[in-house]
Amino acid sequence: MTGTVTSAPRAARREDLETARALVRAAGLPLAGLDEHFAGFWILDAPGGGLAGLAGAERHGDAWLLRSLVVQPEFQGRGHGRALLEAVLTEASRAGAREVFLLTTDAQPYFAAHGFEALPRTSAPAALRTSAELGGACPDSATLMRLEVSA
Repeated sequence: MTGTVTSAPRAARREDLETARALVRAAGLPLAGLDEHFAGFWILDAPGGGLAGLAGAERHGDAWLLRSLVVQPEFQGRGHGRALLEAVLTEASRAGAREVFLLTTDAQPYFAAHGFEALPRTSAPAALRTSAELGGACPDSATLMRLEVSA
């Protein structure tokens, strides 16, 4: 495999689910809620098969929760994470989302560089508190971040 992916992110398909679970698990991210929200995921195919990366979103009313932004190590540093993030944000905006939130334990600088701001976890909208990630799948030490999007 090379570190170059030539295709754009695409909507996830049911047949991607097992490989996506393995990628999320290998990245040390929570699997809770993945299956039920998999229709909101974007996939980046690796040359020769498999997944180079993925990112997903859970829709909770006007607020969306970005989750599981993962790029395989051999594909990192080439803008693939940004392409996946942009795919999710474009879909959120198209669907009328006003805000996109996320939880992170180690990628706060990355997301801040893309316009997300850190907030106290207590400021999460009530609808997001029902998500698996805010409900305990992510550790209490994870930082809540928010980006306003326009429709």
